[in-house]
Amino acid sequence: MRKIIVVGNGVSGLTCATEAAAAGIEVLLVSSVPIVGTSTDVDLLAGLTEKVRKYENEGTIKLSPGIRFHSLLMKDSVCHGAVFYDERGRSLTAIYADAVVMATGGPFGVFGKTTRTAICDGYAAGKLFMQGVTLENLESIEFHPTTIETPNKRILISDAALKEGGRLYYNDGDNRIYFIEEKYGENAADISNDDISKCMFEAVGQVYLDIAFLGEDVINEKLPEVKEICKQYIGIDVTKESILVSPAVHNFNGGISVDDAYRTNIERLYAIGDCASKPNGGSEAAQDIIANISKLETGDFQSALSEAAGQISRCTTSESKFPTVFVKHEAESIMNSIFSGDKTEEQLEDAITSMQYYIEAAGKLKFDGLVSVYDSYSLKATLVLANAILHSAKAKKQAADAGDKTMIVSYDDGEFSIKFVD
Repeated sequence: MRKIIVVGNGVSGLTCATEAAAAGIEVLLVSSVPIVGTSTDVDLLAGLTEKVRKYENEGTIKLSPGIRFHSLLMKDSVCHGAVFYDERGRSLTAIYADAVVMATGGPFGVFGKTTRTAICDGYAAGKLFMQGVTLENLESIEFHPTTIETPNKRILISDAALKEGGRLYYNDGDNRIYFIEEKYGENAADISNDDISKCMFEAVGQVYLDIAFLGEDVINEKLPEVKEICKQYIGIDVTKESILVSPAVHNFNGGISVDDAYRTNIERLYAIGDCASKPNGGSEAAQDIIANISKLETGDFQSALSEAAGQISRCTTSESKFPTVFVKHEAESIMNSIFSGDKTEEQLEDAITSMQYYIEAAGKLKFDGLVSVYDSYSLKATLVLANAILHSAKAKKQAADAGDKTMIVSYDDGEFSIKFVD
């Protein structure tokens, strides 16, 4: 029986897993967290979860929650499976497969808190990139302008708040400055989220969203979710108080470069969902695997396991003046600073230099007992991905004639390479 590994259990990952299982392919479904019934696609996810349980009972799908992707098993640009790390047992396991499907979500973790889940930290894409997988359009990032701060992430305040007449302002002494309206006048209600975010980044002082003047009846009828979110997460009554808001990363339009069947440049490796350069893809990848993937002879990958084990050992025994968590926060600060508004080439170059410094330091950082082993060994790949995003932003700024061309980013022996294709 043919066997595939699907890494990630969002909608795209579960779609691919269930369609492959229905065709008689053995599926190992791997995720760092168990399947849970919450999503923006609640009904869809619930139905897919039910299918997974059915195929699990039949033995076609096997679940491996709690283990983490470490690296690909690869020979001559062909994927033979992957190496996984078991945090509880502190052990590495090589799992062979006829194809691997990555469904690990967008690289939101390189920015720290975003509107998306912190589980999507960008490590998988960064590690694949270091192993020769090409990435695409990394600079194409969307911000949502109105989000609120919570301990673990930023919570989105619906666009409806502005569409219903909510007003953004900052304080200048005792005066409120309605900066969006000052700049756009009568057209203020029609500008895009990206333009609103840019204005907020340029605002002089903390930005607030006021919907209190709309009245309690309007808020209860048209914005009840906004009222409940603000009460639950930040303890304010929006019928009486303004909401402290700021822009946050909400979507990545780039990712792991794939073709129409969601194949990467590495044979037998697929990428789907938010980690890929095209949306969705669970069904397309499954159908390509069903039609084209044959049984693959396993090779000897003991050296890959030994290399991975050495990396784990080094990250738990090495010493430096910087703990892991410090570098992670510094990198997040760099990324948020650079993408908060339109930066110059010089500022981008300075950010690239700083990120490269931390990449070079990452191999000898002091093990941080306050974080997991995974957090320590994943740091370097996450930093490399962050620097790839910075390189992409710089290349886009320099290439005034690039237009709508696709930007392909590759990595070889520590060097970043960028090209534009039609």
